[in-house]
Amino acid sequence: MDKFLRFFLTGIMAYVINIWLTYFLVTKFWFVSHYAYAIAIFTMTSYNFLISLYFTFQKTFRSEILIKYSICLLLFSIINYSFTLLFTHMFGIWYLYIIIFIITTVLFLAKFYVYDRFVFTDKKNISW
Repeated sequence: MDKFLRFFLTGIMAYVINIWLTYFLVTKFWFVSHYAYAIAIFTMTSYNFLISLYFTFQKTFRSEILIKYSICLLLFSIINYSFTLLFTHMFGIWYLYIIIFIITTVLFLAKFYVYDRFVFTDKKNISW
């Protein structure tokens, strides 16, 4: 199976986990929604790292991969938030349109490229 297809499938599964777990915690355990969402994001991020490591990019765990993944995760989150603010406030584009179509597509492609070339690589084989 192609690496890009595996990345796409794990991304969909992570999204489903995020939505389902948030909904489940709110409706079944009466969590406040932002606490439920925080737990879901943590769970989704952990799942996404592990499945990307072992299934998508087929690497073995090394702490430097986790560090690079964490740094990229933080940077992508900042970019995501910044683009959403930029497009909604400066250009007046509806936020859901931005998040669903522009941010998701652009960041999905950027994440695949960065993860493939920088995060989940062998130390001596980093190619941009």
